[in-house]
Amino acid sequence: VVLINDVAKNLEKIMPDNWYNKANYEVYLEVGNTVKIQYGYSVFAAENPISENGFYQIYWQSNDVVSYNKINASGYKVLGKINGQTDWSNGLYDLYPSLKSGEYRLAKPITIKANDEIKVKNGGTWYPAEGGNYQIANDGTYQIYFRSDYQGGNDWHYGCIYAAEVPQA
Repeated sequence: VVLINDVAKNLEKIMPDNWYNKANYEVYLEVGNTVKIQYGYSVFAAENPISENGFYQIYWQSNDVVSYNKINASGYKVLGKINGQTDWSNGLYDLYPSLKSGEYRLAKPITIKANDEIKVKNGGTWYPAEGGNYQIANDGTYQIYFRSDYQGGNDWHYGCIYAAEVPQA
């Protein structure tokens, strides 16, 4: 179990039990958060708390060392009309490389209203290059995924944009 200790909010976020079956794990962390891994009765912790808000990959190395690296934005940006904000030129949100090859995602899910519309842009290139904006069907909190190779699958908007609704606890 990965425990993200948020000292400011006095809580621990628990990551999925099977996360360690991957080489690493992606999570949005804030200043002051600490990262610990509990495996059986043992707990392993990263040496330093998080010093900058951002999207991180957490690693559990074979020598029981826990480490993390901040992931830089990719240059791809989500644009559109989202939850009362409209920006079709500079982008409202940055996309970050995902653990899945060729896939990008937001650092953390965002609130989107029904009928809001999004596209993705990198420099002067729009995605999808042909076709309309991705229109969100229902109010909710969504994680946005993107593939520039249009290989996202049938449930993706033109194979390049997917909005996955995040269940609220």
